[in-house]
Amino acid sequence: MATTRSKSAPETKRGFQEVDETLVSLKFVKELLEQQQSTMKTFISAFMDSVNVRIDSLIKDVAGIRTSLEFTQGQVDELIKNELNLKGIKSNIEHLEDKIDDLENRSRRNNLCFEGIEESTNETWQDTENKVKYLISSHMPEVGGDIVIERAHRVGRRSSAESKPRKIVARFLNYKDRESVLKAKKKLRGTNAFVNEDYSDRVIKKRMDLMPELKEARRKNQRAFLRYDKLIVYENVDSATQSSDQPPTEDNGSGQEPPAQA
Repeated sequence: MATTRSKSAPETKRGFQEVDETLVSLKFVKELLEQQQSTMKTFISAFMDSVNVRIDSLIKDVAGIRTSLEFTQGQVDELIKNELNLKGIKSNIEHLEDKIDDLENRSRRNNLCFEGIEESTNETWQDTENKVKYLISSHMPEVGGDIVIERAHRVGRRSSAESKPRKIVARFLNYKDRESVLKAKKKLRGTNAFVNEDYSDRVIKKRMDLMPELKEARRKNQRAFLRYDKLIVYENVDSATQSSDQPPTEDNGSGQEPPAQA
């Protein structure tokens, strides 16, 4: 039989020492791992706390933004509602303005405007009325001498004795007399005087705005004239017919017809 050689005492002692050193090393490694684990747990816990705080802050910010948006939307809805109300009010105002303007023009229905009539110093309303009557009787005999003028007055303030005569607004008692004078206005050609209908400032502006279209239509040899605040155009009318039949429409900046040239 083979015999096993037993280890000597020094070798056995060295073996135990190596085992002890290995155990110590393992214990040290374990301690290090536990320390690292504890440090990692602390770091992760702190990180998660920080993340949670940020998340809570973001949630609060989002809630604030949502509240702000809801408030803003409420304001927008209110503004839209107010705008609709304003549109309704504006429409009503425009309707009232139209009615007021219509009433104003109806009140001027019996009026005629005379321009170019000589103005005297300290002229009275009676003087003005007499001048209008004289103009009518001397240039429009077919109208007749029994017309009644309720009142006649100058418009505006005279700036100086050298300035041109102010416009006269005359109101006729009888509308038919007013129409007769208006139809006979061509008799004033060759004089410095002329006559036209009396309109509100709003209608005068509309008529002035239509003047470029009126002139363009006439340039195309179309019969064109202004009726109240509307432009009336007929196609393909020769110039002779237009010049003899059309109502007077030329304006001089105040919405009135300028005097005819000799």
